[in-house]
Amino acid sequence: MKAERPYPPITITPKGERAILGGHPWVYDAEITAGQEGLEDGAIVDVCSAKGRWLGSAFYNSHSKIRGRLISRNANDVFDDAFWERRVRYAWEYRKSVMEPADLSCCRLIFGEADTFPGLTVDRFGDVLVTQVLSLGIERRKEQIFSALVQILREDGQTIRGIYERNDVALREKEGLQEYKGWFPLPGETPPAETVTEITENGVRYRVDFENGQKTGFFLDQKYNRRAVGRLARGKTVLDCFTHTGSFALNAALGGAAHVTAVDVSELFVENLKEIYPLPDRVRAEATTSLGEVRQPRFPSVLLEIGYHDNYEDAAWVENNTPAIARNLVLSLTEYFGLPFIWPMDPQRGMVRVGSGTLNLRARPARDARVVASMPNGAAVGVYGQWQGWYTVHYAEYVGYAAAEFIEIE
Repeated sequence: MKAERPYPPITITPKGERAILGGHPWVYDAEITAGQEGLEDGAIVDVCSAKGRWLGSAFYNSHSKIRGRLISRNANDVFDDAFWERRVRYAWEYRKSVMEPADLSCCRLIFGEADTFPGLTVDRFGDVLVTQVLSLGIERRKEQIFSALVQILREDGQTIRGIYERNDVALREKEGLQEYKGWFPLPGETPPAETVTEITENGVRYRVDFENGQKTGFFLDQKYNRRAVGRLARGKTVLDCFTHTGSFALNAALGGAAHVTAVDVSELFVENLKEIYPLPDRVRAEATTSLGEVRQPRFPSVLLEIGYHDNYEDAAWVENNTPAIARNLVLSLTEYFGLPFIWPMDPQRGMVRVGSGTLNLRARPARDARVVASMPNGAAVGVYGQWQGWYTVHYAEYVGYAAAEFIEIE
């Protein structure tokens, strides 16, 4: 005989069941077929299939299109203080196992659904934790979670002076929550007086305004992407569009980029770049409100970031339209900078056909561009794209552009 569970059940559609079994952490409003009557918002419910199979436990909220946010797939879990302490401890221990010790003082400690804390972000900036709560279920249990965070970190020898809440997010309204920001009260403690701190990430120092900066003040979730950009940018000229704090640009410069231009809409962010980077002559920043105001002619490497509101409609749209978004961004850049936009096509074999002499393979699709190779009549080439009368051509060990009228496609 099965033990009776203390949490009210909701029944979901077969589509919702497949999503949950596939690892999706949310139950949408249209996927619930029964069990919503009389449920308390923010309460824990059991998610069940149409045949009564238990699928997991979730926070419920009738105000949101995301009606259920999974917190457990283990039927033996009891959601008391010890449960949340275990979750926090696991998140911290996991980061200790995958990060270098130097990275732990500046990192994302809790990353929402990835750590099974739906709607919760906790970023660590040295001795300050900055949190953002976007779900009612977490909001009602944040005292347990925040207390466990401070306790576990301090037990491990970490200095924590305060927790700052950045709940000034419009998305909270969808959960029936108010917007606000400020210090979370730790019993018997006085919070720091300042809301600006300095951090070091990947060898770069930043000043972080966690009270007024975007999100929690700094995009710590991009730590290792920034490090990767530093490796990729060596020797290259880089344009970092919508640079915010300049973190990608600074990592590119530190990684050995020949030249970096950072573009953003805010003079404040631009001035911060000059103050915090030890070699300011390596980075030139231009505050701008549109890409059209940039005055550099060409950039072999371009860094772009797409921002969207934190809701599942926008997230799904971005996921389903990523190729189109990327193509549009590249088209915009190439159109402004006067570069050829050559959409990839299936490789084709071709042959050079000239009446006499050779056909020049050029560095750019222009008659006055530098010649990288000369191709004799009858030479076999690979053709990879076409743009305004030019082919992208692979000949021997060279790749360049050749006039399409002199190449016969086989």
